[in-house]
Amino acid sequence: MNSRIIKMEIKSFRRIFYKKNKFYPNKKTLVFIHGISSSSSAWDNYVNKLGNDYNLLVFDIMGHGKSYRPKNISKYKLRLISRDLYLILKKERINKVNVISHSFGSFVSLDFIKSHRNMVESMIFISSCSNFIGNKFKTIARPFTSPLFIKLIPKKEEGGHIDYSHYFGTGDFNLGRLFVDIQNTGLKYYLIYLKEIMDYEAHKILKSINFPTLFIHGSKDKIIPLRFGL
Repeated sequence: MNSRIIKMEIKSFRRIFYKKNKFYPNKKTLVFIHGISSSSSAWDNYVNKLGNDYNLLVFDIMGHGKSYRPKNISKYKLRLISRDLYLILKKERINKVNVISHSFGSFVSLDFIKSHRNMVESMIFISSCSNFIGNKFKTIARPFTSPLFIKLIPKKEEGGHIDYSHYFGTGDFNLGRLFVDIQNTGLKYYLIYLKEIMDYEAHKILKSINFPTLFIHGSKDKIIPLRFGL
């Protein structure tokens, strides 16, 4: 984070890395959830611009950034990520949140709604998707997302945070950015979470939303085309 603009406290809970600024009761709380193979540093620019007006919390999903990486792949479940978020909020005594999530992070947001809808004031989904993975792709991907195949891929013991300011304005398939993302996170965790979302039924949860919600999606998005957005 750029400390000359906004200071963020570095914390850890149950080995989940997160940052927060100084909280004030009269300010709304924003929680940011990053996408697959990314980390909390993806939100640095937003934090620097919003930190003076809101309470902010960003965290690294398990297997990403500086958060822990369990050996047992059964630990990488959406319900466990959303539980991690809930426990952090409970620890920080946060009762109401406005959640901003990107791509894979949107699945975490949706899962959080299932159990903790009463804590949500509003949500923003950025480049979110549902059922964009067709049956043909699933048939091809299944062998590569099977536990037996995933166990063969070496575990990356630890990651870090990328300075994404070097990649502002780059396209969806910028090779430099994609390379540092995968190098920092590891292919193993990408495949683990791909398996987790392949059959996720997001629309069933969306129908139950009764709080202000905003969907933001680029019309020229090449990774998740607009027609597959939530």
